[in-house]
Amino acid sequence: MNQLVSRRLRGSLELAFDKYSCVLLLGPRQVGKTTLAREFAEAYQSGWTYKDLEQENDRRAMEHFDGFVAEHDRKIIVLDEAQCMSEVFPKLRSTLDMQQVSGEDGPCWLILGSATQDLEGLANRNLAGRFRRLDLTPFDISEINPPQSMVTSSAKIGMSRDVEVIPDAGERVESHDLAQRLWLKGGFPRSYLENDDVASLDWRCGYLESVLGPETPARKEVVKVELLGLLWQHLAIKQGGTCDVHKLPGKLGCKRNELESLLHFLEHQNLIRAVRPWSQKSGKRLERQPLWFIRDSGLLHSQLGVKSIRDLQNSEFKGKSWEGFVLESLLMSAPPNSEIFYYRNKEHQEVDFVLKLSADLHWVIEVKYGTNHNVSPGFYYACDKLRPERKFVIHAGKESFKRGDAGRLDWFCLSDAVHQFT
Repeated sequence: MNQLVSRRLRGSLELAFDKYSCVLLLGPRQVGKTTLAREFAEAYQSGWTYKDLEQENDRRAMEHFDGFVAEHDRKIIVLDEAQCMSEVFPKLRSTLDMQQVSGEDGPCWLILGSATQDLEGLANRNLAGRFRRLDLTPFDISEINPPQSMVTSSAKIGMSRDVEVIPDAGERVESHDLAQRLWLKGGFPRSYLENDDVASLDWRCGYLESVLGPETPARKEVVKVELLGLLWQHLAIKQGGTCDVHKLPGKLGCKRNELESLLHFLEHQNLIRAVRPWSQKSGKRLERQPLWFIRDSGLLHSQLGVKSIRDLQNSEFKGKSWEGFVLESLLMSAPPNSEIFYYRNKEHQEVDFVLKLSADLHWVIEVKYGTNHNVSPGFYYACDKLRPERKFVIHAGKESFKRGDAGRLDWFCLSDAVHQFT
């Protein structure tokens, strides 16, 4: 594991501390929060301290809070797994308020946690308006393969479409290989950076046991936790499908509200994503079932027993796996607060994704894995109804090109597609 990956969120941390004395950094376990926090604190300010509040000794050091703050004045204080010591938050609120009233500099607080729902609730109840929240995700394609130049065959948002700069063949092969590696292993650092495919798979299997097993730290509020593994298996096999809330509870041996509790838990742990149907009428949108995707492709592949790129390419699940990988890649590269939906109507006209970039700007995106470089007539009919600002296809090959719709439909490889936002 000798590759270094620069995290995009590093710049956001610097900007956040320019305005706030407290930053909340959330994300799944083993996603790299502690590593990022340590690297940032060492570079941002010479004096800093780190406390892991899962550890009894570190919790004991925080019991005399006022003395601890005075000792670490004007330093960065990193509190890891802060939800394990909820009594800190009211004291922290008082400290931040006193610091604001006095106008004097004090310590900067970087609060980390993987129990997203618990920690978010503590922060919102105690520190509302006093902190900035940032979310760290597994590696995404723009982090492992940052643009060396303009790698695009069409426009940036709002710009003209007459500039085309194509990288050389060597760059394209490297970009494609990196994307394939990320697709297979997923973006958790310990998995992606492991050069041995078997060791990477072993780590992911162990990780799933730890987050879905009976010792999961954040499972206190979950009903029927023993069914988490069964639900995960179902979601993996049905990647990109709906959860039948009428039939599935009977198959799992639970009630509908218990199924919804399990889905809610997995979603708040950033392990799955719900993609809801597009509708101009928001009430109607909520009545229809979302599509559920396992967010990290590496975790999906470990559940499906996919060990190598060759296994993946021969798998019956490759199309749905690719669709989920593209989905996450898009959202990690899109502007903040972008939303994504799917579209299907009664006439069987559909598109894979509608990406809403702002209130009056949305793109239509089709995802293709195979070598058939055609889209169905239903795609164009759906686009006529949706009236997107842009429409394009993302495919699994190395090159971008134009095809269909009088030769004007962009077919992007994934690396080019995510650079449409830069």
